[in-house]
Formats: sequence, C-alpha cells, structure tokens
Amino acid sequence: MIKKLLIFSLVFVGMFTLSACDKDDSADDLVKVGEAMEDLDIALEVSADITFVTTGLHDVEITWTSSDTDVIAIDGTVTRPLFTEGDANVTVTAYLSLGDQTLTKAFTVKVLKIANISEAEQVEEAKGSLLLTVADLVVSDITLPAEVVKDDFTATVTWASNNTTLVTDAGVVTRPAEGTANVLVTMTATVTVGAASSTKTFEVMIKAEETAASFTSIALLYAGSSLGDIVEYEGTVVALFDGGYFISDGTNSLGVYNPGSTTVVAVGDTVYVKGEYGVYNTLYQIKNVSVETVVNNTGTDTLTAVEKTVAEMLALDSSDKLIHGMPYTVMGTVEISGSYNNVYLVVGDDKILIYYNSLEASLDALEAEEGKDIIITVFYYTDHGTNGPMMVFDGLAADIDYRELTPAEKLAADIVAADSLVVNIAVASVTLPTVGPNGSTYGTWTSDTLGVFASDGTFVAVAGTTTTVTFTASVTQGALPAGTTTIEVVVPVLSTIEEALAMDKYDELEVTGVIYDVMYYGLFIEEDGYYIFVYGKDFIKDATVTVGDTITVRGYRGEYTGLAQINFVSFEKVDATEAVPTATVMSLGALSNGLVPKGTVATITATYTEVADGDYFDYILTDSAGNTFEIYYRSLVLDDDNVSELVGFDGKIITLDVIYYNNYNVLFIGVPADVTEETAFTDAQIAADIAAWIVIVNIDAAQADLTLPAAHDTLTSTITWETSAAGVITSAGEITRVIGTDTYAVLTATVTYEGIVVTRDIDVTVLDENYAVASITVTEALASVANVDGDGPDPDPIVVKGIVTSILGDDNVVLQDPAGGPGIIIYTNDFNIDNPTIAVGDEIIVRGIHENYYGLQELSSTEFIEVVSTGNNVITFTGVSVATIVADMDAEPYTFQGHNFELTGLIVEDLDAGYGYMLVKDALGNQLKFKYAQVPYAQDLWEVGDVVDLTVVVWEFYFGATRVYVTEYPELTDTDRLTAAGNGLSLPLSTIENLVLPIDEDYGVTVVWTSGNASYITDAGLVTRPAIGEDDVDVVMTATLSIGTETDVVLTYTVTVPALVPVLNELYSTGFESDEDFVASTTYNSTKIVGPALEEWKMFYGTPSTTGELDGLQSAHMRLYASAPGDIPYIESLFTFTNVDSVEFLAYSYAGVTLNVSYSIDGTTWIGTESFATNTTATIYTYNINYVGDVYLRFDYVADGSQVDKARLLIDNIVVYEIPVP
Repeated sequence: MIKKLLIFSLVFVGMFTLSACDKDDSADDLVKVGEAMEDLDIALEVSADITFVTTGLHDVEITWTSSDTDVIAIDGTVTRPLFTEGDANVTVTAYLSLGDQTLTKAFTVKVLKIANISEAEQVEEAKGSLLLTVADLVVSDITLPAEVVKDDFTATVTWASNNTTLVTDAGVVTRPAEGTANVLVTMTATVTVGAASSTKTFEVMIKAEETAASFTSIALLYAGSSLGDIVEYEGTVVALFDGGYFISDGTNSLGVYNPGSTTVVAVGDTVYVKGEYGVYNTLYQIKNVSVETVVNNTGTDTLTAVEKTVAEMLALDSSDKLIHGMPYTVMGTVEISGSYNNVYLVVGDDKILIYYNSLEASLDALEAEEGKDIIITVFYYTDHGTNGPMMVFDGLAADIDYRELTPAEKLAADIVAADSLVVNIAVASVTLPTVGPNGSTYGTWTSDTLGVFASDGTFVAVAGTTTTVTFTASVTQGALPAGTTTIEVVVPVLSTIEEALAMDKYDELEVTGVIYDVMYYGLFIEEDGYYIFVYGKDFIKDATVTVGDTITVRGYRGEYTGLAQINFVSFEKVDATEAVPTATVMSLGALSNGLVPKGTVATITATYTEVADGDYFDYILTDSAGNTFEIYYRSLVLDDDNVSELVGFDGKIITLDVIYYNNYNVLFIGVPADVTEETAFTDAQIAADIAAWIVIVNIDAAQADLTLPAAHDTLTSTITWETSAAGVITSAGEITRVIGTDTYAVLTATVTYEGIVVTRDIDVTVLDENYAVASITVTEALASVANVDGDGPDPDPIVVKGIVTSILGDDNVVLQDPAGGPGIIIYTNDFNIDNPTIAVGDEIIVRGIHENYYGLQELSSTEFIEVVSTGNNVITFTGVSVATIVADMDAEPYTFQGHNFELTGLIVEDLDAGYGYMLVKDALGNQLKFKYAQVPYAQDLWEVGDVVDLTVVVWEFYFGATRVYVTEYPELTDTDRLTAAGNGLSLPLSTIENLVLPIDEDYGVTVVWTSGNASYITDAGLVTRPAIGEDDVDVVMTATLSIGTETDVVLTYTVTVPALVPVLNELYSTGFESDEDFVASTTYNSTKIVGPALEEWKMFYGTPSTTGELDGLQSAHMRLYASAPGDIPYIESLFTFTNVDSVEFLAYSYAGVTLNVSYSIDGTTWIGTESFATNTTATIYTYNINYVGDVYLRFDYVADGSQVDKARLLIDNIVVYEIPVP
C-alpha cells in the first residue's frame, strides 16, 4: 500500500497546510501574470552573474532573452567588457506565462567594464597570485608555472635557478648525493606583462638522497625489509600496468608503484629503483620512488610462466609475497560484468578479475574477445580485500591464444552467443548477425511479430503494449547438423514515470522526463511530479545532456537501497531548457522517515556536523527533533566533492537544498554560497520536525496494538491522537482484527509546541485475523538466485523463515532450518538494535535480498516481519575437528556456514594478524581467524602459544584462513583477572600534574595505590614539585591488586617529579581571534597575511577560521589538499621575538598529523626543528628554543602520504616566553 502524503498544518508547503495567501489566488490568469510582472525585478547594474528566476508569483512560468548573449547569456552568465570597450548596456526581457496569457517585461542592465590598471600594476597583481607549490623537502621535479591568468590579462613567467646542478631552469631536480646535506636553491620568476616585468623569488630545499638498503635478490629484500624502509633494487622489467611495473631477478618479482613517473620504461629494460618499501593489500612493493633509472634495454632476468587453472589461481596463498608479480598462463572465458564493466576470466563458477589498472590497450584487447575461450599470460597482482585475487594482463591481441574448440563446441557457443550480439531493448532497427564469434553461420532470420520488426531487423512500429519480438534463425558449422538460435528484442511502449515506478524489477521500459539533477552515478528525471533515477556512470560521463534537458531513456527497472531507478541502455535527447522541479520547504524527518518520494527536492533546516569515520568524514544533518540523515559525499558528477566545502558550517544550523537520494542519504545540490546560516530553529520548524519524527512500527501490517507517542522524547510538547475508524484502531492505538479481510483507518496526530499546532495523518492497515506470511525455508533461500560478489542487479527480495541460532553484534543474525543445515546470515546495519526483542531459539520470518558475498551467504536490506515461535532447540556441535571445518572451506557452498561449534585445544598463533584479526590453530596447523575484540581480554591476557577453548560460528574463507565469529570464550579465574587488570595498568614516566591513578573497570579487581614519598606524590596522586634549584625526584608508586581469596598482586611504577623552574615572562600571545585583528575565512588553499600591523603572520594553505575552533571563537586552521599534494601548509611569523626561552601552543588534528616547529634568525633558514605528533585530542605542547637574540617562528604541516584529502591541523593559544633573568 502506498503511504499517503500526510498533511501537516502551519509550516511547510506541500507537507503542511497554511490558512491564508498573500495575494488573490482566485484572479484570472491575466491578472495573475500582471501581478507576477509587477513583482519581478533584477539588478540594473552588475559586475557578476545574474540569477534569472524561472517561476514567479502564482507559479507563473518565466523565460528570458538577451539582446547581447556575448555579455549576458540567457542563463545569467555575465562577461564583463574590457576597460577599453567601456560599460555595456544590454536589454534582457522576461516572458511571463500562465495558461494562454503571456506578458513581457524588459530591463536595461548596465554591465560594468573591467577596471583599468597599468601593465606594471598587472605585473604586481600577477606576482601576488604566483605560487610555487612544492614540498618542504623537494624530492621530485618541480612544475614551474609558465603564466598567470587573470580575468582581464595574462602574465608570462620565466624561471631561473641559482643552482642548475640541482634544479634546472625547467624545474628538473637532481637530489644531492647520499650522506650530504639538504641544499637550499633559489628559483627566480620573471613576471611580464607587455613592456613591464618584475621578479619574485622562491626558496626550495632539495632533500639529499637517503641511504638505502641493498639486496642481492628479491627474496632477501622481502625477508630483510620492514614497511617504511628505504630500499633499492635493480632488475629486469617483466610487465607493465597503469602506474607501475614488475621487475625480476630471474627467480622472483617485485612491484614498483610510481604513478607520477616521467621515465619511459619498457618490458625488457633493466631498471634501478630506489624508494620506500610498502604494501597494497597483499602486494609488497617499492613506492614513493625517489630514483628511477633505465640502466639498459637488454635485461636478461626473465621469468617462465606456470600453467594454472582459474581455480588454482584462486587457491594460491596470497600471504606468500613471492607469488606476486609472477607470470601464470591461464585459460578461461572472457566475461565483462559488474557495476564497472570489469574484465574477468571465467571457468564454471570460478573467476578471476583482470586488474582494472592493466594498460588500457591490454584491456581493450580482452574486451574484444568477450564470450570467447582464450589463453593468456597474467601476472599475480594482489589479493584485494573486496575484489579478491587480481591479475595484470600486459599484452595485445597478438598475445591472446585460443583454445581450439571442436566444431560442435563452436556451434553450441554461437547458438548461445547470438542473443548477446544485439541490443535487447530497442525502438529502432537492429542489425542481425550473419556470423557468430566462433565462425558459425546464422541463416535467414524470421521475426515472430512482423508488425513491430521485419525479419531483416527493420523497425516497423511500437505495439500497443510492451512487446518481446523473437528472431529465429538456423545456425550451421561445417557439415554438422544445423541448430537453431533466437534473439529477443524488447520494444517497450512509452510509459509515464508514474507507471515506471509501479513496474517490477528488471521490467524493460522507456520513459521521457526532464533532467533536474546530475550526480556521480547518474541523473534524476521528472514528469508530472514523479521522479526516477537513471543509473549509468559511463552514460553520465559520455552523454551531452545537462539539467533542463528532456530525454527519452530505455533500460531495465531497478532499485538500490530504496531508490527506484532505470538501469540505462540507450537514450535520445528530446528537448532542452525545460523547467525543473523547485525545492519545497519541509522537515528533514520527512526525508529520513520516508514521508515523501525519493527524488524529492527539498529545502531543509538542520544542524550540520562532520563526524570522523576512520580516514574519512561523514556529513550529518540533524534537525531540531533529532531526525538525522547523511549527505552523500558523491553528490556531484564525476569525482567533484561539494560536500566537504561545507566545513565552514560545521556545528551550525543551516538551511540548504537537497535531493532525497536513497534510504541513507540526501544529495547536496548547491555550493556553500547557496547555504544560509541560521541562529536557531523557529518554533514552527520545531513543531514540524516533531511531527515528522513520529515513527510507528507496523502501521502497514498491524497485527497487535500500536504504541502511540504522547510527546517528543526530549522536547517539551504534546501529541494527541484521533482516529477515523475506532472499530479498526482506537485513538489509544488498540486494534480490532476481522476474519476474512484487512481493514483501514487514518490516525491523526496533533503536535503542540510553544503554541504552534501541527497535524499529521497516518494511514494504518490492520491485517486479516487469519493472515499468515508465505515464506520459504533457509535451505530454499540458499538455493535461490543471489547477487554474487556485488556484481549485477539484486534479485527480488525473498521471505525466509528460520531459527535464530546466533545473534552477533549490532548487524548479524544466523538463521537455520529446525533440522539444522547451512545457515544464512542476516547482514543488515543495526538489525539487532532495531529488533532488540529477538532471542536465540526464536523462529522468525524476515524479508531480504539474497547475496553471496565472496562465499558468505547473506540476506541484505533485511526487514523483520514476525516471531513465529520461541524456545526452539539450537544445535552446538562438539567433537568436530578444526581440520574438518577448514576442509569444508575448500569449496562453496560451505556446509558448516552458520553452524555453532565448541572447539577445544586451540593454540594462539598471532595476537595481531592485521585489521583487528588474530589467529588460532590446532596442533596440525589448521588456522582460524577472528576479530580479537570478540574476546575482550585477549589482548590483555593471552600470549602466543596459549591453549584456549572457544565456541564459534563458522563464517567463510577469508584472506587465507577460515573466518569465525567467537560467541563464547573461557570464563576468567580470579588469577586471570588479576593478571589482566595488572597488564592494563600504567603510569607516566614523569609528571608535573596530579596523577589520575588508574583503577580496574573491566575485571572486578580492587586496586589500592601507595606512594613511596608522599611529600611529592600522595597516595591519592596529588603532586608537589621540588623547589626551584632542587633536583628532580623519583617516586615509587605501588599498586596492590586484590580479588576474592587470591594472593594480592603488587606492581610498582617509578614516576619522576621534575623540580619547579623559574616563572617565565610572557613575551607574546595570540589565539588568532577577531578582536586581535585576525579575519576569519573559509578559503584555505591560498596564501594569506593576517593579524594586526607589525605582528602579522603568513599562512600558506591556512587561515584563521571559526570551524572547529579549539578555544575562543577562532583558531589557525591548516588543510592539505589531495589535488595539490605539493602545497604543504605552514604558518610563520613575519615579526621577531627577542630572547625566547620556549613556545607553548594548543594543537589538534583530525588524522594524526605531525607538526614541525622551528625558528629562524634571518627569516629564511629554519633551524631547531622539533616534531610533535598531534591527534584528535586538543593538547598543549611546548617547543624549547633558549636563544638570546631575535627569532622568527614557523609551524609546518608534515605530509607523510597518510593523510586524506583536506586533512586538517589546528593551532591555537600560542604563548612565547622570555628567557628568565637569573
């Protein structure tokens, strides 16, 4: 049943009802157009783009013309005349239409000329914009700008180096030799406009070559290197890929990743490489290459390919470094599949991915062989965490061999291939094949629907309904008996978008609509107030369409995370510059709770926050009632990111336009300038947000009384209820079920907040008393169609009934049939949080989408329907060996998946196997892998070699080991608890602050602290420092741990208490506040001179900012951009400090950025560098100088390659102290 759009009163257009209008809505069309014309106005003197509205008062449509589109285009783009051309006067005319009535209104707009400045002034302006983007320590060639382009002039730039041995005038860098010092080089830019010119200098520090570890073989390099080491190796290039290559020593192979290289490298070259030893998934390689030299073109260290099947390639141990970069000859059928049309080699159910960063010509050669059985040599690249094993193919068509098919196999293959040789959805003529991929001959084709397609493929006409036309032909191969094949072409009738929304998944369709948004994965189109998404990343990249265009699209009906979509096949552009949907003001909760259709354009008011999520950020909107939604970071087409530019609004209430995208996200459809900052939510907004906040479970299928809220959880409000049919459901939520029919009613919620009243209608369906859910068993579910490894469209949802045999974390539940057998895993975010009453032993019914994700049989997007029974038997197997479980993981389907096992005698093998996992094994070496967080005390108590007993749920084969989920682990003895608690205690080595003496909060252990010298640290941790001039004091702190009847454990810690030092006089302090004359900005990627006169600071890729301020209202905020990796932020003083003892400052970073602080005597050469590892806790740091004389200060952001785009570093509360006078 479609949910009714519910009526709210007093607030939002389209969602809430208002009681009055400002003008006479009953006037005839001509009067309305006249009123709209009077209301319409634009600026009459401009120097920037104009916004031409397309809808006016009374929803009058407005179109525009311009008398000079070179100056003012019809989209409002303004091109200012040159100074010598003078101001331009342009007539723009608005055409206002409603019904059959049209009026025009003309405006004469003066477009101001570009201001005139002299050539010398232009040179100075260009110099101010000229930047040299390099790292603090240069290790690669420098890109030298050849010109500075301004709005009204272009300046040329030439360069000269004062040390061409290290940096040429063209920016080519040769680093100083190993063991020598870094060298400062001055680059002088000459900026010229006409006859005027001037110079600007830049100093760059060229980093000397690091000493590298050398190895005589690749095996020794692997064995003797740690991540981050600088290594060097010389070998023969055996394969290329986009961004790198493999080099060989004749026995093994080593990856080299150097995407920015200008060195031309070919297979067979002997290459010397020096760089950092790193890893990508399972591939160990040289990255961050500093030296890359082609020694000769006659390398001899070649490798011989080993023949393997696809199954054998998948079975290779990816933890073995030595298989990477090795050649293997493999046979399989070329398949192109997945969301990104990746190339696979397939044999039966096994397939391997050809690395998508193989050379483009190599991928093209393989794509041309789609559907054919081929034999190629590939190089093992890496075992990717999501994609599985990936192989590099470095070859062309001549390097592809074919398995010689028998004539019968050729005939059979071409019979199957025929249908793939023609576009299967069309409303135009198609070309029917005459020869198959394997040489079979197709005979004369015959159409079964001549009124739609002639037998030669000529299109005749669209039928009255969507029609599938079948073409039939004989297929011959030599003297073999002929076979028969068919090609199906669906001819869809033109449907409305409303009709398309009601279609089933995979239905073929054709619709026409107006494009109103284009984003990363596709576009939205609209027709008569209905919206649908057209999915097709490649389509967006290649299509010449834009917002306002009308297009006709053909494809398949799809759906993804609640978003109805068309999986694109073809399109035609019908028209352009049509009116697009405008935003409607509504509550964020209307989107997050699904009260309006996906694709709705909405103006919402909410608090915007950026939440760190690992290396990235989530962009969260929260309205006044707590309704939340996330802004999708790929809101724009291609890889543009407009969302992160909202950083200036972090923590603030804003009003912005969004599109309701899917069940989890909205799209931000503007730029920061379109966003309005609010001081507070209005009472009317809060009342509306509360109304949208109301969520009642099971309103579409009520089988029990409903719980109706009487107020918001935290906001002081009232919610009263009325019903349209008390015999169906009362105003208290009590239902009455009827035998033989479903019944319906409308509940009306009246929200009152601060005198504002908002109403909302909610449809309720009460199910038939005899209603029973039709479902299938877990065994049947496992046998149903599944989405495999995320490729292709999702199958239809299935309804499954099974016994809950395990509840795992927030997201997972294992279901099995009552008789046992393999389980299926509910894998849905927060499923257990949303359904807290489900218990182990319950028989439940759920609806979800069957997926086989790299062997894990799961239900995604799962909805709980009902509990059928409780207290059912759950089987836990005992006496099964690890070897038996591991053997079951050799091939899918996994018989033991989802089973509970009690396992004894497991040996701890590795407490940290990476990515939060640990390894245990049996006495024969059979391994199991699980997250160590599943055993809370494992890291505190266990050691390698310990023998443990566990109860586990078997998961799947994952990165070389059988993965399990631990559900039960040994109960700790009191002795264990003492040990674990003791391992968790620590004290700092020194302190000047009172100590917070740690106690045990996990293991029930009592911890009592005593001090060996209470004069300096008391038993409670209070610290008294020795007097000025006295020695530092070491204090022994003793912790006595006790529990039950166990013997106490006594642990000691020595803490140094430093003596007091003379009080330092403050020379200078700043918090970068506005009342200190620091002007805040949200532009980070530029150079600024900020602060009061005579006390100015230079900020490169930084600014004073109100975003995320550490103290007060502003902080200094630096940001590193992925698009400008050489622009390393820094802040330096342009004034000096005299006789500085030390500098204290507050710092914070989002991603663990290292901060270097240094000082300079001359403002050019920076010395005394000290590094500070900042983190997500604002921390006070002290930098010691102790220099008599004048110094400048500098704070440098250290870019080590680990930071994400726009990773931030904030500094505040800088205090400079004077050397104390004796």
